[in-house]
Amino acid sequence: MALNAYRRHGSHYPGGRALHTMTYEADEFRRTWKKCSCPIYASGTLGGRFKRKNTERTAWPDAKAIVGEWESAASWGGHFKSVDPPTVVATPGDPSTTRLGIADAVRAYLSIREGARIAPATLRKYRTFTKQLREYADRRGYVMLDQFTAADIDVFYASWALGARAKGKRLGTLRSFFRFCMNREWLSRNPVTADLKPPLGANRVTNKVPFTDDELENIIRACDRLESTSWSNGRYKGVWTGEDAKDFIWVLVYTGLRISDVALFNASRVRGNEIFLRAKKNGGDVFMWIPDWLRDRLKRRVEQHGARPFLLGTPIALRR
Repeated sequence: MALNAYRRHGSHYPGGRALHTMTYEADEFRRTWKKCSCPIYASGTLGGRFKRKNTERTAWPDAKAIVGEWESAASWGGHFKSVDPPTVVATPGDPSTTRLGIADAVRAYLSIREGARIAPATLRKYRTFTKQLREYADRRGYVMLDQFTAADIDVFYASWALGARAKGKRLGTLRSFFRFCMNREWLSRNPVTADLKPPLGANRVTNKVPFTDDELENIIRACDRLESTSWSNGRYKGVWTGEDAKDFIWVLVYTGLRISDVALFNASRVRGNEIFLRAKKNGGDVFMWIPDWLRDRLKRRVEQHGARPFLLGTPIALRR
């Protein structure tokens, strides 16, 4: 089961947060964030046992590496490799050549991606890929990076149960990882051969057909029939209603944002009847228009739930 990683603040936190309050990695992407040396914890259930445990690390890459080892071992007592120094083994007969461990190569790769401040959704894809690569290496008994052969990569690639476009993109990530390793001279040869091609249709652009007016009406009517649902995360509790679902759906419809982006939506993006977004691919700014009634609904929701109106289950102070 995936663990939940969070930073738990002490009274010495320079930002002045209350004792034992929690923040997450995404919170630290804000420009107003003050650097913090408070420890990072993990919580969740492993081996049928719920627990909160200190990783004894203050940097996210180091803490997530330890959390990953606990998840792989499916035990809170799972052993994890030291983050510093990395696993390096001298090659017999050639003292100038070293071998790097797979776990350390993965940690370095993810650290570079995290440092680039890429979108959280994209970063999750990198983490999923590296987790699958390590699980595959574990099944084959590989520890060192140079144990991968072209035949191993062929089998790994063939095992992906993905659609053509998703598989093509995952192949690009696979090439990116081993190119990263080659550029740092951790490998003498690249196991991802040039003749490993994406499946047919991987580059075909799919047609995106919007919901019809009738379909949208059916969705909204379904929200009217939705019964109120109580929720609790152990510290906070509340009720999710059909009106909450309507707010979420209408923001999706009028902005075209992904579900995860609406879940983390910040009211600072609303400027009058426009919602501001920064388009990273073209380097420009995008403003999307919303009608008056949706603007007013969002305003009421912000007044009730805070600047992140769909991020329920955390104190309002942490959503600003």
